[in-house]
Amino acid sequence: MRLLLLEDHGGVAKYFVEEIMSYNIRAVSTAQSVADAKSLTATQLFDCYVVDLNVSTTGLTTAQRSSSAGGKLSGWLWLRHYLSKKDPNWREKTIIYSEYISTLRAHVDRKSHKGIPLIRKNLGAEGADMVVECIRAIARDAGITL
Repeated sequence: MRLLLLEDHGGVAKYFVEEIMSYNIRAVSTAQSVADAKSLTATQLFDCYVVDLNVSTTGLTTAQRSSSAGGKLSGWLWLRHYLSKKDPNWREKTIIYSEYISTLRAHVDRKSHKGIPLIRKNLGAEGADMVVECIRAIARDAGITL
């Protein structure tokens, strides 16, 4: 399984990569900004995307930056304005893991993120376990054995 983790906090990214690799997922790429994520998805698609909403806005247009709620929705804007054009199945392959779920709900129409698991980071280990379970479900739905 090829997984892209969009996360700008090194400690969180390191923990997830270690946790994910313990499930025999070896192809994990990490991006710390929208620009990094755009670069990684320019030449390949992934089987799963784990996205923090609040990442560096580098790579967004000026107009997108102004609608990012101070950067708190930059991960969403990457999904919506870039990945959705590259990967027609992005919605089924995406997990949002962020402290800014309430910001997403306040600024984005519910239909836009319908079907995407929204997991709060402040759930700690329980939230991380939920992310891993979602990754396993995405793999299972894609016929990928972990």
